[in-house]
Amino acid sequence: MIPSLLCCPGAAVSTSTKPDVLRATAGTRAQVGEVWVFDPTGAGEPEVGRRLSWSPVTASYSWDGALLMARAMAMVSPAAKGTTHEHHWTERSAALLAPLLHAAALEQRTISDVLRWVLRQDLDAAGRVLEHDQAEVANDVLVGIAQTDGRERSSIFSAAAGVLAAYNADGPRQVAEQPNFDPHAFVGSSDTIYITAPAHHQALAAPLVVGLLEEIRHATYERAAHPLGDGQQRLPVLFLLDEVANIAPVPDLPAWVSEGGGQGAHILCCLQDLSQARHRWGPGVAEGFLSLFQTKLVLRGIADPRTLEALSMALGEYDRQMVSRSHGLGRTGLLGPSTRTETVTYSTQRQRVLSPGEVAAIPPGHGLLLSPGHWGKARLAPWHTTPPWPTLTARPPAPRRAHPQVVLPKPQRRSGAPPAPGRRAIGGRGIRATAAI
Repeated sequence: MIPSLLCCPGAAVSTSTKPDVLRATAGTRAQVGEVWVFDPTGAGEPEVGRRLSWSPVTASYSWDGALLMARAMAMVSPAAKGTTHEHHWTERSAALLAPLLHAAALEQRTISDVLRWVLRQDLDAAGRVLEHDQAEVANDVLVGIAQTDGRERSSIFSAAAGVLAAYNADGPRQVAEQPNFDPHAFVGSSDTIYITAPAHHQALAAPLVVGLLEEIRHATYERAAHPLGDGQQRLPVLFLLDEVANIAPVPDLPAWVSEGGGQGAHILCCLQDLSQARHRWGPGVAEGFLSLFQTKLVLRGIADPRTLEALSMALGEYDRQMVSRSHGLGRTGLLGPSTRTETVTYSTQRQRVLSPGEVAAIPPGHGLLLSPGHWGKARLAPWHTTPPWPTLTARPPAPRRAHPQVVLPKPQRRSGAPPAPGRRAIGGRGIRATAAI
């Protein structure tokens, strides 16, 4: 991962549970662009680079953006995992969060306000904002939830609270209070984002990490949709997703990987074995991972039998020629001389190129490289001993400097207008309250 990041000419995003990649590459990456550090736990200032402050509210100024953000965060939340009708509660929590995020964005509120609305089960404030700004569909969704049976509505709020559980702590809320990150500017730059989250915070931090990644992803796709002029070049955005099943469990990762290349996104994912993928995305999706990724590098140490079997099957079979010989001793007549006979039989037998046991026994210092139509044993070259990487990683990180506070531009709110006939705000209070902007 470190050489891939050092070679990247454009924008790059790295996720990791440890700061090793940050410490090894920040000095070099700072020579070509800004170094951002996003710690969703808000655990103090970063040792190098610039602290990235991000909030899901900033991605929700449009109703479509709010829907995408709410869905991405809800689908990776552990709140509804293992419950009966898990998909239903995930969908309903996203349905609640989308209009709340949209209302907060229109009113220039923060994620703290969204959290307060959810914890207090208060839909009135958001409903007034949505009606004032004529966000009819978002308001209708909120009205529908308000009219849901009380017991189910309470469960919806509980699931939504689980999605936002990370913001119960002070650190994550402070990180999101004053956002300073513009995804559209980032994807056209040579900046680097390092996302770090300790292992014991991964479950709570996953919705925040995935939300940020989804916003960068959609900015990348929007940039790819714009035609290039003569002589212009568009550099791809590199996503280095270490421990992808834990720290960055993007819900539709298969679709992202399959379409990313054509949309200007290069994706490198790291898994311990396919059991992690089965647990996160389900057995059906996990079994397709070996076909999904064009190039696979398999390292020694895999112990999961299903992963070894899948790799063995992916390498294919071949017809092995078998030769068998049998010898006999014969005699002609009762008193004739004895004679020796030999029979040779040729046959073919289908056999695995490598058995699961052979895949597990990759020699030390080597890996198994699989690409379309090819496979081979690759000798591994540790980055810390193989030029030019030691020289590049030896560059000390630039000292952290003070940055002026960046305030992202806010869209103009639509002027208030009477609600359409038959529409009402939650609580039936109309548009009495107008927030100061």
